[in-house]
Amino acid sequence: MIGSASLRGAAWMTLAALMYTVTGAVVRHLADSYSVFEVGFFRSVVAVAVLLPLATGFSLKRAREALATDRFSIHLLRSVLAYAGIMCWFYGVSRIPLSDYYALQFLTPLFTMAGAALLLGESTRPANWLAVLVGFGGAMAIIRPGLIEVGTGTLAALGAALLFASVNNTVRVLSRTESAMTIVAYGNLILIPLSLIPAIPEWITPGWDDLPWLCCVGVTATVAQFAITRAVATAEARIIQPLDFVRLPFAAALGWIAFGEGSDLWTWVGAAIIFAAASYVLRMERK
Repeated sequence: MIGSASLRGAAWMTLAALMYTVTGAVVRHLADSYSVFEVGFFRSVVAVAVLLPLATGFSLKRAREALATDRFSIHLLRSVLAYAGIMCWFYGVSRIPLSDYYALQFLTPLFTMAGAALLLGESTRPANWLAVLVGFGGAMAIIRPGLIEVGTGTLAALGAALLFASVNNTVRVLSRTESAMTIVAYGNLILIPLSLIPAIPEWITPGWDDLPWLCCVGVTATVAQFAITRAVATAEARIIQPLDFVRLPFAAALGWIAFGEGSDLWTWVGAAIIFAAASYVLRMERK
C-alpha cells in the first residue's frame, strides 16, 4: 500500500518533471528574441535570488558558514560544467522538438554511472554496463543517424546529458566534505559571473513584456531543482523514479500546444528503452 510519504514524493517528482518541461518551453519562446547566453544569465540571477535566502534562512551567520570551503577549485569546476550543461539545454530545446530533447535526457543517469565507474573508481556490476549499452541503443532509435540528419540541437541534447552527469559526479566528490548548503551556494553564485560574460556581446535590454518570461526561466528551473530534492528526501527511489518519465508526455503536450510540434513513434520507443535501462541502473545502485 502506498503511504502518504510516497504520495508526497510522487507529487514532488511530478512537479519537478512539469517545471523542467515548462522551463524548456519558455526558453523556446524566448529563443527568437534573446541569445541563450542572456537567458542563462537571467536564470542564474533569479536562482540565486530564490535559493540562497531559502538555504541560509536570511541569516548572515549561516551565509558565512555556507561560504566556508577549502575546495573552491572543485566548486568552480562544478559550476563551469553546470553552466555548459545549461547552455546545451537551452540551445537544444530551441532547435529540436521538446519531446526529443527530454527523451535524450534520460541518458543522464547512465552517463553518471559510467563516469563514476571510470573517473571516480566506483565499483559497478557488469549488468549495469549492459544497461548503458541498451540505453545508447535507445538513443540511437531516437537519433537514427544515417536515416535522418543529426543536427546541432541533437548534439546539444546529448552534450547536456553528459555535462549534467559530470555535474552529478562532481557533487558526489564535493559531498564527501562539503555541506549541501555550501554546494548550493557556490553552485549558484559562481554561475552569475560565468553567465554574464558571454551574455554581454549579444545583450538586448528586455522589454517589460519579456521580463516576466526571462524571470520565469529562473523560477521554474529553481522550483524543479527544489522539487527533485524534496522527492528524493521524501520517498523511495522505486516510487519516484518511474514518475520522471512523465517529462515526455508533458514535453510532447507543451510542444504540440505551444509550437505545433509533433513527436514520432521512435521518440517514444527510444525514450522507453533509455528509461528502462536507467531505472535498472538506479534500482541496482539503490540496493
